[in-house]
Amino acid sequence: MRYILGIDLGTGSMKGLIIDEMANIVDSYSIKYPTFHSQKGYSEQRPLDWLGAFDKIINYFNKNILNFKENLEGISFSGQMHSLVLLDENQKILRNSILWNDVRTSKEVDYLKNKYGELIISETKNIPLEGFTLPKLLWVKNNEPDIWKKIEYILLPKDYLRLYLTNDYSMDYSDASGTLLLNLNDKDWSEQILDILELKKNKMPHLVESTQYIGNISKTIADRLNINKNVKIFAGGADNACSSLGVGIIDKNIGMLSIGTSGVILGLSDDSLLDKKSHNFYHILRDTKYSMGVTLSAGSSLDWIKEKLCEDISYEELFNLVKESDIGSNGLIFTPFLIGERTPYNDSSIRGAFIGLDISHNKSDMLRAVVEGITFSLYSCYKSIGADYKSIVSIGGGAKNEVWLQIQADIFGKDIHKISIEEGPAFGAAIIASVGLHKFKDFSEALTVGIKTEKIIKPNMILHSKYEKIYKIYSEIYENTSYLSKKILEIK
Repeated sequence: MRYILGIDLGTGSMKGLIIDEMANIVDSYSIKYPTFHSQKGYSEQRPLDWLGAFDKIINYFNKNILNFKENLEGISFSGQMHSLVLLDENQKILRNSILWNDVRTSKEVDYLKNKYGELIISETKNIPLEGFTLPKLLWVKNNEPDIWKKIEYILLPKDYLRLYLTNDYSMDYSDASGTLLLNLNDKDWSEQILDILELKKNKMPHLVESTQYIGNISKTIADRLNINKNVKIFAGGADNACSSLGVGIIDKNIGMLSIGTSGVILGLSDDSLLDKKSHNFYHILRDTKYSMGVTLSAGSSLDWIKEKLCEDISYEELFNLVKESDIGSNGLIFTPFLIGERTPYNDSSIRGAFIGLDISHNKSDMLRAVVEGITFSLYSCYKSIGADYKSIVSIGGGAKNEVWLQIQADIFGKDIHKISIEEGPAFGAAIIASVGLHKFKDFSEALTVGIKTEKIIKPNMILHSKYEKIYKIYSEIYENTSYLSKKILEIK
């Protein structure tokens, strides 16, 4: 049996997932690493911790999979987007990686919006935000000039790991499009945006497709890790692109709804639908873009209300309480803006609210209002993308309960698909390598084999009509509370 390894270099951990030649999952293993918050708003990791995690994953598979070292044939990667890795001319790490969730760059973002906002939107189809790579580079330029002068390599996390394995300096389009440095129309680094940083294009990685064969693992590393030196390395992609690939999002008729700590709605997009309210990036599929909306406090809103109202019960019991309340939570609406909101408002100062709260409301009503509010927020993201999916694949915490799945179907008015195995971006990375190795003729064939739908939840269109009326009120809450949220935050 031949093995293919997908590596997901995530924010909290690295996951390795092994599939065979028929896309069956053989085994998986994860290693956590620390994140450092030296100041408020700072979030950093040590790139060497990622290399150590990779070594431990390989050692685990060597010990637990028969003949793994001889039969590992290919590796590809998924990685956290936007996070900045800087190296000098000797490939020495210049500083810790500044992660995507680091928000120290507000000053740089304001500068970019005010002076270059239209240029950046025109070139990248995205609005400058703290999470992107461009503001992080500008922060280093403004605040760490000694480091800035030494920069020779500008990378994202998975590309640094691949450089370590192959000595190849490249970046795929799905990750490059999340830097705010790529011209999305030309599929090349934007010289106009690089000029803002006074950077030459020859400093940037060369651009490749996600399925590009990069080379073989270096003999030195293969010998040290006791694996086959003929292992082929493929470029890989950004975590959201790999995650959507890994659940079968390969045509415009299917969207992905992911509810974790934050929430994401994502689908392939025509150029005509690209909107500055949403995030717009390249997919794993060649010359294909996707649009994405993000709700910052999705699962975290549910965790919050559980902790405040019913800490001692299970989530299954919580959803039994949700069922006791009627559609619309008996006239109660919740907006999940607990830490600000991303799509479609891009407003860090907006805060959440219960609207319509009266003395008759009980615990079940409040819990249901939170679940509906999270789903309304993602429905708002869906509308901002402008797509019209025929069906939606639901993954993450929002796919673990039948009550919530039905609420999703009723609010979106779409079939909601629950898949049998959800391995996320690591599986997508492994599929990239399997297609790169020609185990399948294309992604469609690979995913037909590798992904099975466990259940389809049909919408109740009568309830959908009722939810549309409630959503209309929900969509007006932001405009009527954003001013008040700013005034509250100004109180010292």
